[in-house]
Amino acid sequence: MNCNMAAAKAYAGKLIKKYFDPKKLEPIGRLQFFYHSPSSEFPVRDVRDEQGHGYKTEPHLEENAENFRNECYQKTNIQGLLKCREEYLFLFTTCKSRSSELEKFYGERYIIGYLRVKRFLPRRGFIGAQGETRIVSFRDAYPLEMLDKNYRNIRVRRLSVEETKRVRNHLHRSKNIKGRCIGEIRRLEIGLRREEGGKCS
Repeated sequence: MNCNMAAAKAYAGKLIKKYFDPKKLEPIGRLQFFYHSPSSEFPVRDVRDEQGHGYKTEPHLEENAENFRNECYQKTNIQGLLKCREEYLFLFTTCKSRSSELEKFYGERYIIGYLRVKRFLPRRGFIGAQGETRIVSFRDAYPLEMLDKNYRNIRVRRLSVEETKRVRNHLHRSKNIKGRCIGEIRRLEIGLRREEGGKCS
């Protein structure tokens, strides 16, 4: 690790120590966008770079984390989550599967789950969030248009207490398919040859 990276990691550690107290988390959250894998009916990241934005590493469901391998929306969202002591990071995406089973969902945006923060991690010069993860199918997801009329232009957004409660309660009515999503990511990764690192969201 070079000097600049060491200094950045130390700074990330100081921010976490200063702001994170699991006993003082507020029952509110914020949204974070990720690119969906068109090859999958599951709401998983675009690990094969089918959308042309680089192969994606986040959200990193395998570690119940966001910003685990790569920095993404760091200052606009992850540090905001930390500094505002918000409990939930809601994950949303645009469904890109052309499966006949998901025909009515294609091209629409859905909140497909959340990360309930338990800890923040000083990564390679940036901060990652980790905690309890819940993911639901597109059929059970929360349509983003029910939350915001400007839903097509959102990448990140803070939610109110009432909005957080409404979205969380909706997601809790459905089965958590995180384990199946991790299996799907592994299936999609078979045979991939890619540069080290990847890209966020």
